[in-house]
Parts: sequence; C-alpha cells; structure tokens
Amino acid sequence: GTHRGAIWRMGLESYRDFPWLQKLFGYGPDTFGIVMVNEHYQEMTDLYREIFDSAHNEYLQYFITIGPLGLLSYLTLLISSGIRMVKRAGQNPYAMAILFALICYGVQAFVNINLPIATPVMWTLLMMGLAESREIETKGSVEEV
Repeated sequence: GTHRGAIWRMGLESYRDFPWLQKLFGYGPDTFGIVMVNEHYQEMTDLYREIFDSAHNEYLQYFITIGPLGLLSYLTLLISSGIRMVKRAGQNPYAMAILFALICYGVQAFVNINLPIATPVMWTLLMMGLAESREIETKGSVEEV
C-alpha cells in the first residue's frame, strides 16, 4: 500500500534521536520531509523507491514538526471547541452536524495529512460551530444563541 507503518516507524525513530530542545518544540513546521531525507534516505530509496515527505498521520506530523507542546495546543483547541459546542449548542442540530463533521475530520487525520483543499473547510466549520454556540448580550443579560 502506502507504507504508512514504515513512515510512522521512521518518524518516531527520528524523533527519538532529536536533541531535547527539538523533542520539546519539534524540528520545525513542515519539515517532515527534511527529517526523513536526513535520517532515512537510504532506507526509503532502497526499500520503497520513494521519498516520504509526509507522515500520513496529521498528529504524528505535528508531533515531529512542532513538538508535543504544539500538538497538545492544537488538540486542546479542537477538543475544547468540541466541548463548547456540546455544552452550549447541544440542542442545535446545525452545531451538532458541524461537530460530527469535525469528528470525522479528526478520525481521518490518523491516516491522512492535512490537505490545502480540506483543512480550510475544517477551520471554517470549526468557526461556524463556535459561532452557533456563542453567547450574546441582550439588555444587560447574557443569552445563548
């Protein structure tokens, strides 16, 4: 298939060998391909005749490129947004539909990369879901929309 297991293994092996500062903050945004070429070029070309420039796992990609702190920040944003949508807009079918679309995106991110065509749609849906669950002030009191 697509050698995802090998890519994930090589990515984690590379991360294991990072200096402590890179283990904390990652190698740098969008540098997965550089890490693979620097650390595993021979293996990629000999065994698979390919150069892997993506982890094909959004979370692993972020873990290696922006570190565990960056990944944790990203996941905190997504999870807290989902919780807010459930708490504040639990009876709103539009917000729930958006939340389920975001959950689907999150699940597929385990075996895929963020794509320039799909990721902006995900962020737009996230903003729409949060807008559906916002609080508005009306004449001195706070109401939920």
